[in-house]
Amino acid sequence: MKNVTVSRVGLYALLLMLGIAMSTWATRTPALKDMLGASTEQMGLVLFGFACGSMLGILAGGKFVKKFYVRFTMCIGAISVISGLLVLVTVLFLPKQYIAFIGLFFIGFGSGLLDIAGNIECCAIQNKMNKHLLSTLHGFFCIGTLSGSFISLIVSFFNITYEIHLFFVCIILICMAVFGISLIKNASSEGINKKNDKKNNTFAQIKEKRIFLLCIVILGLALAEGAANDWLPLLMRDGHGFAESTGTLIYLVFTAGMAAGRLSAPIFLRHFKPEFLIIFSALFAAIGVSLAIFSNNSLLGGLSVLFWGLGASLGFPLVISCASYGSIEESNSRVTLVATVGYIDFLVSPPFLGSLGGCFGLRYAMLPVLFMTLVSFVVAVIINKHANNLKNH
Repeated sequence: MKNVTVSRVGLYALLLMLGIAMSTWATRTPALKDMLGASTEQMGLVLFGFACGSMLGILAGGKFVKKFYVRFTMCIGAISVISGLLVLVTVLFLPKQYIAFIGLFFIGFGSGLLDIAGNIECCAIQNKMNKHLLSTLHGFFCIGTLSGSFISLIVSFFNITYEIHLFFVCIILICMAVFGISLIKNASSEGINKKNDKKNNTFAQIKEKRIFLLCIVILGLALAEGAANDWLPLLMRDGHGFAESTGTLIYLVFTAGMAAGRLSAPIFLRHFKPEFLIIFSALFAAIGVSLAIFSNNSLLGGLSVLFWGLGASLGFPLVISCASYGSIEESNSRVTLVATVGYIDFLVSPPFLGSLGGCFGLRYAMLPVLFMTLVSFVVAVIINKHANNLKNH
């Protein structure tokens, strides 16, 4: 049990590290754009490197864990993320768009590996400890993004240069990565028989009714989270008439709400099943999105982020927790599948919303998000009602 507890601390450190890394490069994209002398369209192609790397990391994550186990997979992921940030530093001296693309590709690939491996290992640990830990793990990622954003604010205030900022962050990340990886004990690999890989093929799990329904739920809730991360500040400015600074502040409230919701989830899980809480997660997300779309009152539009953030905060980790049942091999395959569906949706769907926003405005571009969260709500009710039957199917 001591090894499992130590491994949990390592996971928290690595997801905290990933959150800092993600917010660091995201907040430096304006400076990166200026150094490259790139147009908006060209910058879009550069940022596509992160999406490509993430896709590859997410799709390869489950296979890496099966073959090399979690500790090695997360080590490769951490090295990839830090290497990507260092590549972005070289853009200062060699301002080529393809170099920035490569840097973001490495960051995306590493984040995909860390996300998938972290979810698999955390599910194995929480099953051994009989405690719900996944929401806390995702909460540490949110703390990381807030910490990285705060560091960026300090850097901006004191006019610290781009390269010093990234080098300083890389030193912090290296220390956190070494600390976290040294604590990982590969709980998800204990008792695994690699000869059973075909029997527990990851994508074959979609044939199970419960897993299929959980994939539908995570489609809606991941879309709600991704849409807010990508478009919330613009939605508040262009859709509700807030000043740009106010829109940014509202987004910070959303991210803080995400962190608070995930870190407080274990309290609720002591009294309610995850399947039951997913219903309220989807409902709160739907209320928040509907207020953001249909309310013409600026105050209600701003308050919508409270419901939106709470719903988005609990959905992703709770759905993945619900997929972690059966033997270790079966649990790993189910978690990999559901997490992969969620992360792909998280990456692919929000850009589609941008196209809709160009045609109909950002407020009405959120209608597909509202529809999918309502679908998630209905399916979550079905899962909760037939939880035992679906699990035994």
